[in-house]
Amino acid sequence: MSGTGGDPPEATFRKTLSETDLILFAGLSGDLHPVHVDESSDAARSAGGRTIHAVFLIGLMSTAVSQLMQRRGLSTRLAGLRALRFHAVARPGDTVAAAARLTGPARDGVLAVAISATSDAGVLLADGIAEMELS
Repeated sequence: MSGTGGDPPEATFRKTLSETDLILFAGLSGDLHPVHVDESSDAARSAGGRTIHAVFLIGLMSTAVSQLMQRRGLSTRLAGLRALRFHAVARPGDTVAAAARLTGPARDGVLAVAISATSDAGVLLADGIAEMELS
């Protein structure tokens, strides 16, 4: 692996979510095909109102991975996602911390990066593993 040995093996990206970040998100626990629902629907009410779409959380975690790769001077591309789970919803006004952490050295040209998104209240929203192919 290139980069300086003293570089921390993790990066965190924080964003406060706004109304413009919102798409209704009814799917949880690994549902990668969230249902778009009207705010007045039973699904939206049971989730407590407008919530953040899973793809948006994946985007926040991807930003943290990109920052980690840039900081370490690595050129990579996404090779896959594993064990991706959605645990809770995020809402407007929440600050989400997306984190990326190297889990070890590259194997067969692929880095495993633990990814997560946590709300400002300390609730785990999503987590998984991003596999990054060295290029």
